[in-house]
Amino acid sequence: MMVVFLLFATFVLSLSGISFAGDDDEHGVVFTFGDQEITVTGIRKEYAEMNFVKDVFGVSVSSTENNNGILVKNLNYNKGLIYANGKTYVHVPTFLNFFDVSYTKVKSWKYALDEKLPLFSKSARKTTGGEVLIIRGAKIPFQLLRVKKKVYVPIQEFTDVVKVTPAFDRKNGMLKLNGKQIEHWTYQDAAVYGSLDDINQALGMEITVAQGGAK
Repeated sequence: MMVVFLLFATFVLSLSGISFAGDDDEHGVVFTFGDQEITVTGIRKEYAEMNFVKDVFGVSVSSTENNNGILVKNLNYNKGLIYANGKTYVHVPTFLNFFDVSYTKVKSWKYALDEKLPLFSKSARKTTGGEVLIIRGAKIPFQLLRVKKKVYVPIQEFTDVVKVTPAFDRKNGMLKLNGKQIEHWTYQDAAVYGSLDDINQALGMEITVAQGGAK
């Protein structure tokens, strides 16, 4: 029975996007931010134990209920995860690139950060007025959220316009449009905002941002 259980657990976690590693020796992974230096647990060359998200960035992290990734604050993240030594490890460069963090890779186990996670940083977020989305030729005003160069759209208002029903699994941090995951989303003033790039990809559209009022 134990063999059957282990085989089943391996199958479930493999389907969830978390791959298995062998018996990896743990070592330190170092992050620097200004004059601050934080060492966390890692394996291989570029993997850190998932709690580094809290230790380094001050953002909560946990496993999802259905083992389809990890929750970074409210957001589902399922890129470059491996399971070893009874823990979940995150591929650091993939994580930093996904969250658009500016950094310098000093060594395979040392990273100099220029900033914390922009998506969850108040100083990196800016709401804008006087802008419109061009949707099927029509100019429709929205209050947009900008995080660095990325544009985020208020999901409820947007889906009311394009007549698409969003699927939102809050427990597992997953937002979907047209059955496809919106990988980058966040809360702003209690409303859900999704990445315009992800929305375009999910809906197969080319929605752009412009200045000016409604047509």
